[in-house]
Amino acid sequence: MTPPKRKRSDPPANPDLVTQLLRQLVLVWRLLFDRRVSWKSKLIPLGVLAYIVSPLDFLPDILFPIGIADDVGVLIFGLQFFIQSAPPDVVEELRVGKHKRPHIIEGEYSVQETPPTEHPAEHH
Repeated sequence: MTPPKRKRSDPPANPDLVTQLLRQLVLVWRLLFDRRVSWKSKLIPLGVLAYIVSPLDFLPDILFPIGIADDVGVLIFGLQFFIQSAPPDVVEELRVGKHKRPHIIEGEYSVQETPPTEHPAEHH
């Protein structure tokens, strides 16, 4: 039995770590600009960014491989914490891309004929 063919747009079954991180970053970006996510939750990624760019670290960046590890750890943990602090339905909507659907406004309309109006300047 052959496995079903995937569409070109389907994500791979087991994305690598970099791909997962990029997807999480895109999701975090979408959550940051969604009004349904509280401003308190939005402070989490800002704190993560402040830690990463700050010269003060638990492990100095001078110790190259080890010094970068704490920044990466804070990044991964902080982004995951932010995603978990957002409303689950919003996370799911933004994760699967439902946010791209057009907004539809339902209603009714009618066309009414209006008689032409006479302009006083046209009369001589």
